Amino acid sequence: MTTEEIFKKYGDIELSFRHYYKYSFMFKGETPEGETVFAYIGGDADDIYRLDLDYNETGTISNLEPSSIRIMKGEEVVVDWEEY
Repeated sequence: MTTEEIFKKYGDIELSFRHYYKYSFMFKGETPEGETVFAYIGGDADDIYRLDLDYNETGTISNLEPSSIRIMKGEEVVVDWEEY
């Protein structure tokens, strides 16, 4: 799946902040079809330094601009995308 296809299909799914680990913020949501969407923001100190985040933060793939996205249907990985 291309970047454009991912953002078109999953870009408006609501995601909520779940946790922070090693300079990366993880957001999680679910599609109407039951797929679990994980979006990761950051990756290094420079990336997260500029991020203003509230614990109750929600967003979408389109407005969070994640550095990586993983979409799962059960145990199957449907999408595994990284910005770089």
